[in-house]
Amino acid sequence: MKRATYILLLVAITSSCYGQVVERHIYPYDDRREFVYELFTDNDDFDWSTGNVLLIPAGDPNEVPVYDANGNPTWYDNFWFNPNTETLYVPILDTNSIDANDIDVNNLTIGTLTASRIVATDGSKKLVSISDFTLWVGGTSNRITVSNDGDGTITITTPQDTHTAASPTFAGMTIVNAITEFSTDGTLADNSDSAVPTEKAVKTYVDASATPPGGSNTQVQYNDNGSFGGDAEMVYDDSSNVLNVYQLTADEVKLEGQLDVLLLHTGDKLLLEAGGNLMLETFSLEDAIVHMDADGFLTLDSDLKWDPTGNTLSINGTVKSGDGGTTNYTEIETDGTIEFLGDATVWNDINVGAAMLSLPAAGNPDEDEYVDEGGSDTGVSTWAYAIGEKSSGSLEIPHDYKEGSDIYFHIHYQGITAPGGGTDNIKWQLEYTVGQDGETLDATTTITKEEAYTTQYSFTNHDFAAITGTNFNIGDQFLFTIERIAASADDYAGDCLVSTVGLHYECDTAGSRQITTK
Repeated sequence: MKRATYILLLVAITSSCYGQVVERHIYPYDDRREFVYELFTDNDDFDWSTGNVLLIPAGDPNEVPVYDANGNPTWYDNFWFNPNTETLYVPILDTNSIDANDIDVNNLTIGTLTASRIVATDGSKKLVSISDFTLWVGGTSNRITVSNDGDGTITITTPQDTHTAASPTFAGMTIVNAITEFSTDGTLADNSDSAVPTEKAVKTYVDASATPPGGSNTQVQYNDNGSFGGDAEMVYDDSSNVLNVYQLTADEVKLEGQLDVLLLHTGDKLLLEAGGNLMLETFSLEDAIVHMDADGFLTLDSDLKWDPTGNTLSINGTVKSGDGGTTNYTEIETDGTIEFLGDATVWNDINVGAAMLSLPAAGNPDEDEYVDEGGSDTGVSTWAYAIGEKSSGSLEIPHDYKEGSDIYFHIHYQGITAPGGGTDNIKWQLEYTVGQDGETLDATTTITKEEAYTTQYSFTNHDFAAITGTNFNIGDQFLFTIERIAASADDYAGDCLVSTVGLHYECDTAGSRQITTK
C-alpha cells in the first residue's frame, strides 16, 4: 500500500502555447490545497475553473485507487487497469477469508456481452455470451433431441408425441408389471390377470371342458339348463336329410318362430323340400292360400286363392290397402266398390266452357278470338269480359264427390292486351247458390278473387276461396253468375277471354253405389 500523492501540473495558457506544462511539482496530498493557494496568490491570470492547473494522482502507472468515505485514495500494486486492452486486473484473494460482504457490485455492465444471454468463459478465461447452448446441453439418440435456436436458446423435442391424446407407434413394447407371462397351463388353474394363455393351452382347456351330446343318436340337440339335451320328438335322418318333428300333444304340433307360433293339426305335415319349397302335404284344397286362424292354427281358406298360371290373386271379401284399415287406406268392398279413406282421397274437377254460359240482357260480354303468342287471331272464339260484364251457368256435383267436403270454384282465361304498367290487376266476382232435390233455394252468396296479370297472351287460372260443403251431396246443382268487376287498383285495360269455369272437388269413390245416392 502506498500513501496517496498528487502531481501538480502548471499549464501555461498563452495564445501561442496551449496546454504546455511549464512547471511540475509533486506535493503530499495533505498540502495540495495550501500549495495551490500560495503558488497562485500573486498570479492574477490564474483561474481555477479554466483548468489551468491539473491535479493528477501520483500512483504508479495504471494503478487504480480505491477511495474511502472521505475521498482519500489508497493505491494497490495488484489492482490495476491496462488501457491498451481495456482490461481491469484484480488480485486473487484468499478464498478461505472471503466474506459475502467483501464484494458488493450493484450495477455491472460489460460491453462485449450480448443482452439476455447466458454467460460462460472462453479459452482465454474471458466472459462471453453463449450463442450455441447445445455445446453445454446435448440429447440422447431416439429419446431427446436438442436443437440450437441461434439466439442463445434451445428447443428440446422427443421423437413423437406422448401426451394423453396422442397415438404413438412402437415397433415393439415390453409391458412391465402387467402381463408377466405367456402361460401353457391347459387347466387355466391360476386364474391370473397377468398371464396370457397360448393357443395350445386354450385348445387343451376347451377340449377338456367339452360337453358330450345329450339324448339318443339322431336326436336334435338343445340347451338343457346349461347342458346339451336331446328329445325323441325331434329326430334328424341324415340319410334322407329329413328333420322329423313329432306331435307334442294329442292333437297338435307346434313350430315356434321368433314372432309367431305355427300350429298344425294332428296328421298334417309341413315339409321343407330340397329346393327350399315349403309344402303342406295333407292339405288338399288346390290353390288355396294358407293362413293362421283365430286360434293360431295353420289353415286354408277357400276365399283366398292364388292362380300361379295366370298370376292372379282371388279374394272373396273386403280388401283394405294402406295403413291396415285404420285411417288412411283404399277399401275394395265385397261388391267390388272402391272407396278412398283419409289421405287416400283424390281430387277432380268439373268444368263448363264459357261459350255455354248464358248471357244477361245487359252487361253481357262480347265475342272475341283467342290470340296466339305472335298476336294473331286463332279463329277460335269465346266470350271476352270487360269490367262490368257477366254471364251465368250451372254445374252438377259429380257422383265421385266426397259428400260434405269443401269445393273450390275456378276460372281459366287469356288476356290479349299488354298490361299498362307491366303489372295490372284483374278482379272476378262469383255469386252462387246450391239447389237440392225437394228443397227450395237459399239466397245467393258472393265471393271475389283478385290477381295480378303480367304477361300479354298468357293463360291464367284462379281458384276462389273454399266454399263450405258441409251439406253438399252428389247430384246437387251449383248455380252461379261470374262477373268481372273493378280491381282495387291498376285495373287491366284489356278484355279477359274466358275458356272454362268449374269446380275442384275431393273424391272418395270411383262413383256412387246407386244412381242417385252415394
